[in-house]
Amino acid sequence: MDEKLNPFLTDGEGTVDEQELLKEAMCGVRPLSFENQRVELEKKARVPAACSSSADVLQDLVNGKTEFEWFYSGEYVEGSLPSNNPMLLRRLREGRFSVQAELDLHGMTQKEARLEVELFIRQCVKRQLTCVRLIHGQGKNSRNHAGILKEKVQSWLRQKRLARHVVAYTSARPVDGGFGALYVLLNRSS
Repeated sequence: MDEKLNPFLTDGEGTVDEQELLKEAMCGVRPLSFENQRVELEKKARVPAACSSSADVLQDLVNGKTEFEWFYSGEYVEGSLPSNNPMLLRRLREGRFSVQAELDLHGMTQKEARLEVELFIRQCVKRQLTCVRLIHGQGKNSRNHAGILKEKVQSWLRQKRLARHVVAYTSARPVDGGFGALYVLLNRSS
């Protein structure tokens, strides 16, 4: 900002006295006190659906007694190297990594999709991206409503060509495409 254009920022001779500005801005400011203001949050039990009857689980969800973990569905997929930290997979599943790029495979043949996925992953690794999203769809418009690309993408991520770049993958959260997309955590050092 040009100091000559704003007379409030100058000392009259065209120079800014930053100490005076700070004193003026801080006039009347007091430190906040956070003593005895800690709030304890109620922890909800996380109960997998297999531990109770469906009616009990549904009732607990409705009453807010348990938290729904959608990855218990049969459509949910995930994978990682056995040597990886399980916390990485959990954080990926929860959507705690920022998606830095995505590739939409809708309308592609298997051959086209494979080439695009390989090129996309290599480019993302070259750009040192950490987390990407692959949108493969759920297969609802395909013959027999089978998610062919969904299965193929997982297979490609586990094969040697791409596996060295992939740390983990998991179905995306519903807001990011759910079972029709994957979060892929990439190895930046490969």
